[in-house]
Amino acid sequence: MGRMQICPNVLSAGKKRHGRGFSPPELEKAGLTWHQAQLLQIPVDRRRESAHAENVKVLDYLKSEAKKAASIRK
Repeated sequence: MGRMQICPNVLSAGKKRHGRGFSPPELEKAGLTWHQAQLLQIPVDRRRESAHAENVKVLDYLKSEAKKAASIRK
């Protein structure tokens, strides 16, 4: 089974497209640091400065899933 590809949505010329990574403000709103994102293998695009609410929801979901997986492993 392959690894799920995680990619955020970005607005480009008024249209949604898949981005290269989540922005630092999105990580901050989700309560993640850059280092934690690296450990969870979440891509980060340091050039982006916007924060989209739907991407923050995705990060919250990924964070909660990581906590569930960590509690199961113990």
